[in-house]
Amino acid sequence: MVVLGKITSLRKRGSLMKRTLLAATLSLVAAFGFAADAPAAKDAKKPVTVSYVTNNASDFWQIARAGVEKAEKDFGVKCEFVMPADGAAATQQRQVEELIAKGVQGMAISPIDPANQTDILDAAAAKMPLICHDSDAPKSKRLAYVGTNNFKAGQEVGNLIKEALPEGGKIVLFVGRLDAQNAIERSSGIKDALKGSKVEILDTRTD
Repeated sequence: MVVLGKITSLRKRGSLMKRTLLAATLSLVAAFGFAADAPAAKDAKKPVTVSYVTNNASDFWQIARAGVEKAEKDFGVKCEFVMPADGAAATQQRQVEELIAKGVQGMAISPIDPANQTDILDAAAAKMPLICHDSDAPKSKRLAYVGTNNFKAGQEVGNLIKEALPEGGKIVLFVGRLDAQNAIERSSGIKDALKGSKVEILDTRTD
């Protein structure tokens, strides 16, 4: 197995992309929160409460948490930052149900299993402005998706791998969760880009 030193450039691009995505997502959540209940919040002198739901408890999301805390100060809102510790769709659904019951006024979520979470996402969308980030649920009633085309992002990674290993080699892919839709799309994009090359994927594992 070969260590891909040239992939450092990809990490830098990815870091910038994540920061840009985070800033856009938080801005949208805050804006939706104000639009949904600004007069009531002003009269009651209570901050708008929104929620930011991740798809697992990876350290990556600590970057998002820092952005959430900054947005709370910048926009004068309160945001509940929720992470499903086990990365399971059932856990995430229960957390969304709890947030709906609490009466949060807006939600940004990275759905773990979009195809099978339409009902709970629509239930949230019926109560508040809902957007997806990082992982989309196009069949739901979410207002918008803020993120990358994950399949194309995977293809870009695959192209960089070919640049790093022009003579071919053996690699292992690492993803957050094997069953997460965004991970599936990204892995598929990598495999598509590597078709016909001399690069062999030995395995796909969780990091």
